[in-house]
Amino acid sequence: KFDKLVAWRLRRGRWAPVASAGHMCPGRHVVLLLLVWECAADEAVSPRDAELHADSLGALGELRALCARLGGPGQGSERLVAALSMEGRGQASNHVAASIAATCHALAAQASDGRKLADASGTDWSPEWFANFDNYYALLFLLLAGVAFVGIFLIEVCWFKTTLFRGTKACAGRVRQFSKTSDVSKPDGKATETPSFEEGFVEEDYSEFWEKIRNSGVAVLDMLNMSDAPQNPDDRDVIKFAQPRFSGFESEGVAKITIERIGQLRGTVSLIVKTVEDEKAAGFKAKADVDFVPLEQKLDFQRDEQLKTIEVKLKPTDDAWSPTRWFRVQISIASGRASLGGPAVATSKHGGSFTTRVYIFQDDVFPADMPKNLFESKNCDLWILTYYLKERLANRGNKFYRTLAGLCYGPFHSVVVTPMILNFMMDWATEPGEGGSYTRIFLLTAFQALSYTILRCGDVIQTRERGRTGGCRQHHRKQLLSKLLLMDYREQYEYPGSSMFYAALMNVDEMASQAYWKFFALCESLFGLSLCLLVILFKAYYKATRDGKAFNAFNMFPAFGLILVTPIALLEILARRRTSRELLEKRMDGEEAWVEVFAWLAENGRRLFAYGVREVAKIEKKFSDTSAEFVKYHQQARDWTNDSVWVTTWLGAAAYCTVLNWASVRLYQTRDGFLDGFTAGDYVILVQVFGKFASYLCKISEAFVGMQQGAVSVLRVANKLNLPEMDNLKTQARQNAALSDSKEHPMHVDPNFIVLRNVGLAIPFRRDKSGLGPMAEIKLKDGVPIEIPLGKIIFLKGGTEDEAFSIVALAARLVPPTSGTVEAPASEWSIVMPSPPTHMPYCTVKDDLVISGASPLAAENFAKICGLNPNHVHVRLPPGKTAMLAIARYMIRDPQVLMAMHPMAHVPRERRDDFWNLLLIWQAGGGSKTLVNMLEQGGNLGLMHSTLLMGPNLRDRRTLVVTGEEIPPFLPDEHVVVIDLNKYLDNRNQGKGHTEIADPAVEAPTVPAPDEQDGMMVDVPPNELVVTDSQVEPEDTATPKDEFHSEDSNGRTLAMVAGIWRDDNSQQKV
Repeated sequence: KFDKLVAWRLRRGRWAPVASAGHMCPGRHVVLLLLVWECAADEAVSPRDAELHADSLGALGELRALCARLGGPGQGSERLVAALSMEGRGQASNHVAASIAATCHALAAQASDGRKLADASGTDWSPEWFANFDNYYALLFLLLAGVAFVGIFLIEVCWFKTTLFRGTKACAGRVRQFSKTSDVSKPDGKATETPSFEEGFVEEDYSEFWEKIRNSGVAVLDMLNMSDAPQNPDDRDVIKFAQPRFSGFESEGVAKITIERIGQLRGTVSLIVKTVEDEKAAGFKAKADVDFVPLEQKLDFQRDEQLKTIEVKLKPTDDAWSPTRWFRVQISIASGRASLGGPAVATSKHGGSFTTRVYIFQDDVFPADMPKNLFESKNCDLWILTYYLKERLANRGNKFYRTLAGLCYGPFHSVVVTPMILNFMMDWATEPGEGGSYTRIFLLTAFQALSYTILRCGDVIQTRERGRTGGCRQHHRKQLLSKLLLMDYREQYEYPGSSMFYAALMNVDEMASQAYWKFFALCESLFGLSLCLLVILFKAYYKATRDGKAFNAFNMFPAFGLILVTPIALLEILARRRTSRELLEKRMDGEEAWVEVFAWLAENGRRLFAYGVREVAKIEKKFSDTSAEFVKYHQQARDWTNDSVWVTTWLGAAAYCTVLNWASVRLYQTRDGFLDGFTAGDYVILVQVFGKFASYLCKISEAFVGMQQGAVSVLRVANKLNLPEMDNLKTQARQNAALSDSKEHPMHVDPNFIVLRNVGLAIPFRRDKSGLGPMAEIKLKDGVPIEIPLGKIIFLKGGTEDEAFSIVALAARLVPPTSGTVEAPASEWSIVMPSPPTHMPYCTVKDDLVISGASPLAAENFAKICGLNPNHVHVRLPPGKTAMLAIARYMIRDPQVLMAMHPMAHVPRERRDDFWNLLLIWQAGGGSKTLVNMLEQGGNLGLMHSTLLMGPNLRDRRTLVVTGEEIPPFLPDEHVVVIDLNKYLDNRNQGKGHTEIADPAVEAPTVPAPDEQDGMMVDVPPNELVVTDSQVEPEDTATPKDEFHSEDSNGRTLAMVAGIWRDDNSQQKV
């Protein structure tokens, strides 16, 4: 029993100073000695002290013998005997405790010298220094530190799986492993190999292929000229989608797809209609069971039934904004006498699939479907910040709350755990009689270490779950990219890409670091302030209840200071927010201007070799001007926001200094005997808590100011994300709803023509003078419509280049007309091939063609016959090869109507006739499937012949519209339609779409301009307007009706009269 009691006491750490002596003597006497020492060390006398004292007197003889055997007669033994021989009950005092403690130390020292009991067997298991008081606790501390280190190691490596204990060698190994896996692109893990030229065409096949192309073009014309060629040998009906694209609104919950039957409409035809995900849509892919309900059903066309409509249910998303998404709908014949038509995948190797895309439009407003009227309110920044945080909460889900919980333990650790532990330890160190002990000290140390472990856990959680970059920055940048990719032509010029670039680069970063992350900092700081107040209240209550005294209201002075200062600081920040918003918006406008210069330079830097010194200086001056404008507003916004932070910094500093002085005076008065009850621990906790209070108050100010800056960025990004996208298709979607409700094909649109009636196009005025790019203002003559026949080759002549582009853009529904109407069959899909042609970035020549719809074999063969390296990227292609690749890409995309602007302008002269034949085969020979088949099979004409023999009414017709090109001589006149735009354009509007005023403040070199009077070239200063439009009659330039006004970059109002610009105020020539 005594041995167990000794072991328990040693584990508890109560009497560790005499542990060594305990191992040298019988357990009964040691326990007696320890109990007597504990009794004497207590300040208050307990009822059991009498029994212990009597028990000690009864065992005095044995204790004397023990002391003699330990050290022999000596001062230590005599002091112990004298202490135990004191008579008088309840006379234990500090003097008795000190005597017995000194005796115990003497016994331990004697034991450490090696004098053991005579009956002790064996040798001492502990080293000599272990019996010393300081070394014992050093060993215990090292033991606990070792346990803590092992625990930290296991937590970091096994639980958190951090890199804290991973060496350089391991990290280097992971980098090497990553470099190996990054090259793997195939599912089986094998690295991608460079494609070889061994398959497909060989060099001898190139000339043979082009010879077949020339013969094929002639064969197309011959078959079209055959008067006795069988027409429509197959009387089957054609089933196809009524149009190549459909759409539906998410708010309506349904998308309607119309399928059309063309022919004699005899008998019953059954179809299988199936929805599939578009795997090549990347981030725009609509997911089954998430965005739409998958559908696979049988559809029956009865006799004389022309149209069928199916409905696909759309699922609503959450409050988070999302771009337009799409999926595909496929049809196949189940039974009946009919064939499929309409758009199909161009790859003939897989047979093709007749599909249509269904777009899902979302009408929600970013962020979180915020009501549009709140965008115009005075407190727009507060509203948009609220809805943005709501959108972030819906997007992040539980990760949002886990991040907040991980952050909020930091204030609890620094405000509650650390000051409270320090308070108790300080009281126990300065006042041993306050109840402290070694066990409690070690226990509080363990609590502090545990708190650091929880703090690390919270830090790991918030670091991994916060999502500032992957979940916020890149998420919003992808949203802006999606919006920019889907914007219509008009919106692309109204909101240029440089503005989107600045928003993605700067505004999104501020959204993540200011609006989003500062909200967490605000919550953390508010929680810290609340804990500061609670700690002060708890400390005042604890002291009152522990000392048994009445509650002193004067101890609540620090808490009253906290309650008073906090709302004053917050109200002061809110009062300054509107001015902050105005300055921040001006600063961002200035920053966007100089970023635009860098964006242009990054895109066109490789062409600077063609610029002269003065052109380069002009670009540098543009940056200097925009930079100076930005710096001016930046400094104003910087000073204002920094002063807003210092408002609360001063308030926090004043509160801290006040409490520091108050607590120091209280402690001084307590030490001087004037007051009682205010300890050093109270002083430490007050100073620490108010130091944290000032820090958190400053953080709250910084969070508010940062969130204001973030709110401005959110507003700018919201304005861009809420721009209209695919507006033409949305208008068409509403028309489709009316079409689906009808049982007959609309008869007001001629299915064989694109008709422009009384069309007019006005060029809007932009701040950057971009207008609509290379388009001109046009107005057709009243009552003279332009009719573009379908299924033909049409050459547009007359007019200027920009006027022709305007006509083509209107016919292709690239831009909507300002006045008049454009009538076109819904099933005709039109695309415009601009000049110079665009290229596909981030892919090779072969990849470009495969993305457009060609098979890999056809793509590689085409690259070879054109002299292109299939593995070269576009930046390595000269203009001629880029033009040839663009023509092939647009044909393989297989639109119903291809409108090409100067298609042969950059094609090498020796290849122009060959590419005209390619276009002829595409237009009259069945579209891209014929072209891909010829590329795969070396010019096999079987598919083209069978397609032509089906006749013009049932085959899938193609239309080619060309501008800026002469008619090839081998094309017969009967197969070419020429439209002279001069017969349709109102000449009064020609030449007035792009009048610009030069900036007189900018010096530029003299440039040559044509002199219309004598036909010679003269040098004209560029700051003077030169009229060179041949469409303007000379006698009209001096008439008063041509007087019009404008404004230059210096704000002067200018007027042009008789071809001369003059200042309205001074009437001086400009």
